[in-house]
Amino acid sequence: MKTILRTTTAVMGLLLVTSPAAFCFAQVKPMTPVVLVDIGYIFKNHARFTQMMERMKQEVKASDEQFRERGKDIETRVKQLESYKPDSAEFKRLEAETARRHAQIQADMTIKRKDFLWKEGEVYYAIYQEIQKEVKAFADNHGIGLVLLFRADEIDSSNRASVLQGVSRPVVYQRNLNITHDILDRLQRAGDSQRTARAPTRGVTSRTQPGTSGAGTSPDSSRTLPRR
Repeated sequence: MKTILRTTTAVMGLLLVTSPAAFCFAQVKPMTPVVLVDIGYIFKNHARFTQMMERMKQEVKASDEQFRERGKDIETRVKQLESYKPDSAEFKRLEAETARRHAQIQADMTIKRKDFLWKEGEVYYAIYQEIQKEVKAFADNHGIGLVLLFRADEIDSSNRASVLQGVSRPVVYQRNLNITHDILDRLQRAGDSQRTARAPTRGVTSRTQPGTSGAGTSPDSSRTLPRR
């Protein structure tokens, strides 16, 4: 009887150790770091994004100038109407033509505005995809498991909108978790590399310096989580 009891106890102990619950507890990893990034700040200070938006502003400005010129043509035609009798055939012809041109301008303006909004959305999306790529690379290099969006700018106590927006921010306090400048630096370096790659070489042949290999290392491969 004692032998059976000892055997049963040993088997039960083995089952507890190898049970799914015990196995899961054994697989639990330590909590991964959490960091923060200010996407709005990156957009405001991203050199290529700023250049792309500036080009769009110039396109909008040129388009507005064209519509103003077409608007002046409408004003000229309206003044011409004053020289005709309202019941004359010439008045009716010019009035119909003026109305048609005015309607066409309005339609063209609507189409152009939608086109610019669509292009603006494309620019934001493209840059955000680049930001996500650099955030992922940085997080992978540093063993970061979660990156949260936050805003680092100060609340303007004299601005009601700023105060209401500030008090609803999900992050109330953080210390040494802001990786915004690191991500911005990576984006700027990536942009510089792309410009260098596109630049004409003018017949210069690339050579590997003596004592170096052709393989590079990641700029973050030996870094620790930055202190901000």
